[in-house]
Order: sequence, then structure tokens, then C-alpha cells
Amino acid sequence: MRFARPLRLAWLCAGLLLTALPAVAQTAVTLRPDQMRAAVGLALEQRDDATALRLAEALLQRDPQDVFALIAKSRAARNLGQYDTARAAGRAAWQLAETENDRYFAALSVAQALSSAGARTRAQLWLRRAAQVAPSDTARALAVRDFRYVRGRNPWSTQLSFGITPSSNVNNGSKSDTIDIGGLSFILSGDARALSGIEYRFGLQSEYRRRVQERTWLFVSGALDTKSYSLSSEARAQAPDVDSGDLAYQEAQLTFGGTTFVSRATGPTTLSTTFGKAWSGGAHLADYLRLQAQQGVRLGQTGRLRFSLSAEEQWRKDYSINDSTTWTAEAAWSRRLPGGGGLQLGLGLRDAQSDGPAIAHDARIATVTYNHGKPVIGAWLGVSLSYEARQYDQPLYGTSARADDKTTLRLTAFFAERDYYGFAPEIALKASRNLSNVSLYENEEYGISIGVRSAF
Repeated sequence: MRFARPLRLAWLCAGLLLTALPAVAQTAVTLRPDQMRAAVGLALEQRDDATALRLAEALLQRDPQDVFALIAKSRAARNLGQYDTARAAGRAAWQLAETENDRYFAALSVAQALSSAGARTRAQLWLRRAAQVAPSDTARALAVRDFRYVRGRNPWSTQLSFGITPSSNVNNGSKSDTIDIGGLSFILSGDARALSGIEYRFGLQSEYRRRVQERTWLFVSGALDTKSYSLSSEARAQAPDVDSGDLAYQEAQLTFGGTTFVSRATGPTTLSTTFGKAWSGGAHLADYLRLQAQQGVRLGQTGRLRFSLSAEEQWRKDYSINDSTTWTAEAAWSRRLPGGGGLQLGLGLRDAQSDGPAIAHDARIATVTYNHGKPVIGAWLGVSLSYEARQYDQPLYGTSARADDKTTLRLTAFFAERDYYGFAPEIALKASRNLSNVSLYENEEYGISIGVRSAF
């Protein structure tokens, strides 16, 4: 990772100043602090890192809190392979720095030392710090560029997600007050009807990827997703026996797989195996095993096709009759549009086989997603529309098999320029409606979610 250009230019100018000093051969001279700083800059520019390190240490003997000398020592030590020394000097400079400019270059020096030592994840954290305190847009762009450079060479990748979603239907309950069974009408209990409240989401995913051949990578990843809820006063009055903990959901999974490019002209081929567990209301709900194959296809410079086929075996821990085998086939076409926007169309088929009448079904799925290529009033906008038609295999209530049609609309606004340490807020509006020939399963949900994601 190259050092940022503004500091290089500053040292170069200092070096030019030094060349104007009278030369004294074979004679000991005493340099003023400003002359020593100029000499350090020239030594670094000429890649004489050993000399630069000695001069920086001499400056630090005079003043242990000399931030310039600490940053210079960090860079010289890093170039000499003394990564612990470089990291310690950079950290000391960060702690002593009083200006944005000094904090910026101190953070860069620590990031460079960590990256060179192979600690790329920690280097990314320090580059986020550099971007946060950058004294100018140009300096910030350099920190972001270096962040992407390090991320591209880091075998570890970790993603965190957070979200808060006020919703009209946190329990996926019915919008109807009654259900008809065999021509008779029954009143639904409060907990079977839609309950309003707030959903809190947290997600963590970490992956390690290793290149084993020129165009082949192996990877292992782990993921954890949690959802918890708080009920509104209206919901508590409607269903007083329901505790918000009864709605909590957690899922953990471990995935092993590999990606290869059969040729330079084709897209990636990925095979993976996933083991997972799910909990609902604090109780073990299910274990599952999923096998998946994906194939990408390049369509010129801006288009992509992706095909996937998966098979999932699920073992339920609540009612074994709901054990299932599910096959899913999907195809997605995406294109980068002029102006930087993106369009994606997707189609899918699903076949869930089970003895449970509430589980066994066939489904047809269609999605369209558009992301605008330029910010609108500071927000990057996106919209997606999805439709899913389900036909269940067996009757559950009454004599006719259940049939559902679900439509979901989602609008997103990402405020990338409002970031803090590279994380920016995202607001999403969601509206969904499920129409069913069984009134129990007719429901609607409207919600607004507030979350954060990385801006770079």
C-alpha cells in the first residue's frame, strides 16, 4: 500500500530545501530540528529508510512527543520490516496528534504497518479512522482507496448489520378477525391476528477465503442472525398472554464451499454446503442442511446472468410432521446502466415436500430491482418489487388446498455522505400483502426500518 501523496510531496519539498544547505564533507555538523526533519523527509523519499529511522529517533530523543518524528519513524520502520516498531510509533503519534492532518497520517502509518504484517482486518479499522479524520476530500478518497485495496487482499471479510423496524405485523398474523371452516365462522384469538410493534435485528457474517489455484478459491463462513421484538400497547391489550420473547428468532449457520472460473471468459462457479440451526421463542426449532450450486455468466462489459440450484433438508424439533425437503431453482439477470445505476430481474421456482399440510407447497417467484445511479438530495435510492405465488399440496382448513399470492414493495434510501467511520444510515419503507383463499393467512405489513451499512 503506497503512502498518501500529500505527505510524500511535503517530504519532497523538505528534501529540496535540504539540498540548498551547504555541503560539509567528512565534518561533524549540528542540525537544527527543522533541518533534521527535512533530512528525514529526503531520506524517506530516496528510500534510505535506515538513515530516516536514525534521524527520526534522534528527533525523538530531543522531544519524545514529536508527532512528525513518530510518523516518520513508523514509515521507515515499516519499510525495514520492523512492523511492531512501526505500529507502536504510529499509535503513539495518533495519541499525541492534535490536528486532523496529524491524526490522518498517524492512522495511515498504523494501517500500513498492520497491512504489511498481514493483519489486514485491523488495518481496515485504522483506514476507517483515517477516512473519518481526513483533512480534505482528497485525503479521504486516498484512505478509501487504500481501504478497498486492503479489503481486496484480506482473506477475512466480516459484515455487521443492524436494524430497527416499527411494523404493523411483527407476528405475521392475520388481518382478519374470523376464519371460515366448513361454512362456519370462528373468531380468531388475539395472538393469531396481526400484532404491531418494533423489530430489532442484528446480523454477523464472517468468511475466510483462500486461493488454492490460479482461478480457484476455497472458503468457510459463519453467520448469526437474531430478531427480537417489543409489542405496542395496543398489541399487548389485544394479546395479553403473548410475551415479546415468544416472537424472538435466532439462526446460526456454517458454510463450506469453493469458487472457480472454468475459463477467463466465463463467470464464477460456486459449490457450497451449509449446516444451520434455528431457534424460535427460545426453543430449538429446526436443524437444516443445504447444498447449493451457482453459475455466473458474463454478458459483455455490463451484463451478468446467475443461475442457482439448491436442495435443503430440514428437521423440525417442534413437530416432526413438518420435516421437509425443499428444491429451489433461480435465475437472475443484472445490468449496469448508463449513469451508474443498476437493474436486476429474477425468476425462481420452489418445491417444498413435507407431510405437514402447512409446509408442502410449490412456489413461483419474480423480482425486479432498480438502483438509481446518482444521489437524490443526498440519498442513493433503490426500489424492489417481488411477487410469490404459492400452491399448497393439501387442504388445511376446509376442503380446498390453500393458495397464496404475496406482493412486497420495498423502497430504500442510503445516505452515504452521512457516514461515521465509514458506516452510513439506510432507511427502508416496506409494504407487503398476502392474499389467500384461507382467511387465516391473509395479512398485510407496513413498516419503516432504520439500519446502517458500510459506505465503502
